[in-house]
Amino acid sequence: MRKNQILLIGSAAFCAALVIGQTPRPTLPGPLPKIQQAKVGGFEAEVRAFEFDGKTYRVLLPHRDILSGPEWNPSLPLPLSFAKVEEIVRQQLRKLGAEDEALPVTGFEVHRLLEVAEPKWYYAVTFRSALDVRGESFDRITLLVSLGGQPGQIMVARKR
Repeated sequence: MRKNQILLIGSAAFCAALVIGQTPRPTLPGPLPKIQQAKVGGFEAEVRAFEFDGKTYRVLLPHRDILSGPEWNPSLPLPLSFAKVEEIVRQQLRKLGAEDEALPVTGFEVHRLLEVAEPKWYYAVTFRSALDVRGESFDRITLLVSLGGQPGQIMVARKR
């Protein structure tokens, strides 16, 4: 009987630890921005939405900018170094009033433009603000750059 009680308590503790261990802390950032394509003003573009300083923005990188960029495949070096791409997107961030030291880069990605005959690629650079001691949500910004160095256009998103 005593052995069964110990086994039952141990099993319950294990299950509780398993459930608690899989529940994310509330200070963790939300999901990554969705990769979207949109038709804006008569042209197709890659679009990312983000929030910064309480406002919602969209960054648009027109397909024509991606298509006019250099050819590239994953077996070759990238046409622009990550340092150069970061320099380009930080210029865009400054237009929003963002301070460089407050937004470290948390990711560089290279995405392929889908539904085109020849592979065309573009960069996506993600920044995330440092933890806010007040428990406020993180600012997570993803900006886009063509392989030719053309930055995506940032605009305030309209309320729906």
